[in-house]
Amino acid sequence: MIRSFRLANSVRSRFAVARLSTAPAAHEERIYPLPPVDKDVATREAPEGAKFAVVHIKGHQYKVTEGDVVTVNKIDTADVGETLALDKVLMVGSADFTQLGAPLVADACVHAEILEQTRSDKIIVFKKKRRKGYERTNGHRQSVTTLLVRRIQEGSERGTDNASVEQD
Repeated sequence: MIRSFRLANSVRSRFAVARLSTAPAAHEERIYPLPPVDKDVATREAPEGAKFAVVHIKGHQYKVTEGDVVTVNKIDTADVGETLALDKVLMVGSADFTQLGAPLVADACVHAEILEQTRSDKIIVFKKKRRKGYERTNGHRQSVTTLLVRRIQEGSERGTDNASVEQD
């Protein structure tokens, strides 16, 4: 029975050493080769099919696919019904393909439509100090924007006709 599994070497090494233990005192070291790295992965085009993207919007990262409805912090520069071109794409992929950015994927873009500008549910903030008679109750509602992801474009597919949004 394997009780613990731990990688002893860093991921960058060609071989990772795993320590397997069946008893607390006895350790056995085995070497498992890592699969070879595909050198031309950055130059390949993604195959057709369901794509996903990791997008940086207003300080947060979201994994989105086409047709997703995402609630993000409020985007002040756009109105309901407008289409945004989200330029800060960190990763694009599908079931067979993944393209990582360093830090961004070159010329990748996610097009999203603004469905609504609203406020989230109320969060109750309750503070109390026991035996002192101190109790405070406050509430908070965050302003949010709901986006519908229309299209995910990578490098060669991207057009420059849509305006982009500032994504601090």
